[in-house]
Amino acid sequence: MIKKNSFFLNKILKTPLLQNILYVCLGRTMSNILKIQSHILKGLVFVHEICEKNNITYYLIGGSALGAQRHSGFIPWDDDADIGVKRDDYIKLIAILKLTNNKKYFLQNTDIDTEFYKGYRKLSVNGTIYKDKYYRDSKIHHGISLDIFPLLILNKKGLFNISKKILKSNNKIPKVKSYVNFYGRYKFNKEINSMETLGKAKLKKFKNSWLLAPEYINDYLFNLYGDYMELSPLNSREAHSPFKIKIN
Repeated sequence: MIKKNSFFLNKILKTPLLQNILYVCLGRTMSNILKIQSHILKGLVFVHEICEKNNITYYLIGGSALGAQRHSGFIPWDDDADIGVKRDDYIKLIAILKLTNNKKYFLQNTDIDTEFYKGYRKLSVNGTIYKDKYYRDSKIHHGISLDIFPLLILNKKGLFNISKKILKSNNKIPKVKSYVNFYGRYKFNKEINSMETLGKAKLKKFKNSWLLAPEYINDYLFNLYGDYMELSPLNSREAHSPFKIKIN
C-alpha cells in the first residue's frame, strides 16, 4: 500500500539542511542542481505555453511526474525533465518547435544535430553545457535539456507506430487501448499505460508553476515504481553523471 504520510514526507524533503546533506553525500552542490532545475523549469513552462496556445496535450512522465506528485516539483537530486505527448500531438509540437524563433532554446533533431541519434527529442538551453559522460565525445548540442517523448498507440496485436515504421512487441499486450513510451528507461510493460490512466491531463503544482500530468497519476506512478512514496536508497540517488557542466 502507498504510504499516507506524503505531507510529512514533503515537509522533510523540502528542509534545506537535509537537501544540502543529500547533495554533499552525492558529490554535487545544491546550488548547481537548483540552477539546472531553474533552467529546466523555464523550458517546461515554455513548452506548456506553446501546447496551451496550440491545443496540444502533454503529460509529465517518469521522474517528473513522480516529482510533481511527491515533491510538488523536482525530485531534489534530479537534473532533467521528461514529458510525453501522444503521437499526433507530438508531430505537431515538434513541427511548431522547429519553426519557433526563440534564441534561448535549441531543438535537438537529426536534421540539424546529425549525431543526435535518439528516437525522441530534446529541448536544450543555449549557452549552457551539460555533457553526459556517456556521450561526451559526440558532436551534439550538450546543453541542459528536457526530454520530449512520443507516446505510441499499442493495439491488440502488439503493433505500434514509430514515424512510418510498424514495430511488433512480443510482450504481454493489455486488452484495453493503451499507449507506450517505447524510448523510456524502464521495462516495456512498465512503460505501457491505458488511455484511461493518462486520461485528461490535469494541472499539477510544480515549484511555482502548474504543469500537466496524467489524470490518474497515482495509478501511473504505481505501475512505474510500485510504492513510489518510498525513497530510493541514498547511494542510488544520482542524476545523469555529467562529465562537464556550464551554467549561466
